[in-house]
Amino acid sequence: MSTVQRPPHCPTCGTRPLWKDTSAIRTGKEDRWLWYCTTCLRTYLPTGDHKRRYA
Repeated sequence: MSTVQRPPHCPTCGTRPLWKDTSAIRTGKEDRWLWYCTTCLRTYLPTGDHKRRYA
């Protein structure tokens, strides 16, 4: 059984998890997504490790 990958927490809010925003993804650009915080409404670029882990 595999473990569920939990998203990172918002660097601004501290304890709020980030959501993977895929609303702007287009064909051929699947790796161009952002992290989004629903509390402070900020977006953050994912690291290379995040792109591999949360693909």
